[in-house]
Amino acid sequence: MSSNEMDDIGFDPLAWMNQPESSPPPPPPAAAPVTTSATTVGELILDPRLDVASAALLKTQLTEQLAGANSITLNGAAVERVDGAALQLLLAFWLKAERLNIEVSWKEPSSALIHAAEQIGLSSRLAL
Repeated sequence: MSSNEMDDIGFDPLAWMNQPESSPPPPPPAAAPVTTSATTVGELILDPRLDVASAALLKTQLTEQLAGANSITLNGAAVERVDGAALQLLLAFWLKAERLNIEVSWKEPSSALIHAAEQIGLSSRLAL
């Protein structure tokens, strides 16, 4: 087994949650959030497949949103498939946003996203 395979197997998509609050923020997102008066609003359009294979990318996207917005909208209209790893990552993101006093809301969450959250009892915690 190669070193890269071990890295992939040992990847912890929630490790970023354990970083101290005083650490420097991640670089700003490629698509900068929209600034209106004193409020910065970010929107993240979620991919159709939210699964363990896309967890690293989703984590990066969520982290970038936390670094640059006071309010974040997650657009879940295109989501067709969701697994437990993605829901766990969304929950960790939601909890981190709460600790940072960042408002998170949904825009058009798909039925697949709502159903997946309901299946594992996270629909109310994720406001779905």
